[in-house]
Amino acid sequence: MNNLARHILTLVAATSAVAASAADPMLQADSLTAATVEHASPVSALRTDVFANPAMQSIRYASSLNTLYAAFQHSDASQPVRLEDGDRSNLGLGHIDAYMHRGKATIWGTAEYRNGKYKNIQYCETSDYDIVAPYIVADTVGGDTDSEYYHFLGGFSYPLGQFNIGAEGEYTARLEYRTRDPRPKNLTGDLKAKVGASLQLDSKNLLGIAATARKYKQTNEIELYNEVSVPIIYHLTGLGTDYYRYRGQNTDTYYKGYAVGGMMTYSQYADGGLLPLASGWFAAAAYDYLHIEKIISDLNQLPMAETATYSQSASVGYSWDNSFAIALTQDWCKRKGTENIFGSAVDNIYPQISEAEQYSLTKWNIGLNAAFERNYGVNGFGISANAKYSDFSESYLEPARSVEASAISASIKLNGHTTAGRLVILGYVYAGYDWSIDSDLSADDEALSSSLFTPTAHYYNYLAGDRWNAGGSIEAGYNINNIMPFLRFSLSRLCYTGNEYTTQIEIAAGIKL
Repeated sequence: MNNLARHILTLVAATSAVAASAADPMLQADSLTAATVEHASPVSALRTDVFANPAMQSIRYASSLNTLYAAFQHSDASQPVRLEDGDRSNLGLGHIDAYMHRGKATIWGTAEYRNGKYKNIQYCETSDYDIVAPYIVADTVGGDTDSEYYHFLGGFSYPLGQFNIGAEGEYTARLEYRTRDPRPKNLTGDLKAKVGASLQLDSKNLLGIAATARKYKQTNEIELYNEVSVPIIYHLTGLGTDYYRYRGQNTDTYYKGYAVGGMMTYSQYADGGLLPLASGWFAAAAYDYLHIEKIISDLNQLPMAETATYSQSASVGYSWDNSFAIALTQDWCKRKGTENIFGSAVDNIYPQISEAEQYSLTKWNIGLNAAFERNYGVNGFGISANAKYSDFSESYLEPARSVEASAISASIKLNGHTTAGRLVILGYVYAGYDWSIDSDLSADDEALSSSLFTPTAHYYNYLAGDRWNAGGSIEAGYNINNIMPFLRFSLSRLCYTGNEYTTQIEIAAGIKL
């Protein structure tokens, strides 16, 4: 898989460069600078939800832009937000991003490859924690994990009379492993597809619908070579609980799942063609259902548990002359976990006799976003701000235990750009603060003294405290005959739980075409 992915990335890079060099003739030296500024617009960023429908992508940007870069990312935490994520990482990556108008069609795509190491991962030997939790495989040893990540996405939008049609495909894969006991080897594949259509109601209004589908699989195998000290392998079920019956050396599992969803999108757009709106309303609403099943391979493909995740989001906003926009956003997610109950094995087959819905997770956010930008010839600046209320609730039925937390957040971001001859400089700084307004941890003494409860208590301490974050980025490019080499440096810091922190750094070098 490694060689294949590298060949594909090389092919995509070459194709993107050739396509960019042959792109529409309006992409002159000054228009490349203008495209760079347009694609970084904070006002445009507020309309992102609308363009989740591929049939609406043709009005996302007026200009084409292709970006290729290589980067190094480093993160370091005194204590991680989640123990399952590890406290440090070093990653090298290559990234390609393309957005082009070619005649009537609009095409876009991304490709990325990452390779590196996550250090000191604890209580988790499974990849894609956010997708398969709480039914992960864990032990109390943990360690450093090598990781390879592959991501490919491509889509198109095309007008047919009063209609626009669009489609998008996306594939993500991971290979994660460790060379010391316990030695997980995880392979994941996540395939997504999206089709959409939009109707031009009149010269200013565009209404769209889209449907989504997804197929997910992960194989999760753990090898133990040290015969003297063999850790217990746990099949966790949420909030420090595990499926006690299958503790021990049942080390091979896999996950399979699917998702279906749909969305409605609306936007007003500029007269004279499908171009980004200067002033007008925009709105989006989406719903998604994800089902994941965990199967223990060592026990004759025993279907241990399953999750059902229901997600919903909505946003509505208005833009004034592409210089000011305001949007109200809301999202909600509920995950239910069901454990299957089995009788005594007959010929190594465990008959399922019942099931119990034990786990529940609910997250809800509502926020107000605003953005303002102003351009003065070769210079410009922008301001964006956000205020949000968030609520988190996680519970397990028997033995009863729960975590609840809510917070109010506020953030502000300042960005700007300037040009001096062929030199183009862009940058931003931001800061935010989360005020914890209510929190509660409910668990008995047995849970509180259990080592398996450690990750739950750790994450609760993060949710229960105030936290702040800040960061910035600076990018310098030099425009040479429709090619802009650039360098970028980014830094961010998140502080929480008293004096704990996570710092992230990225250094990137690439070209824009």
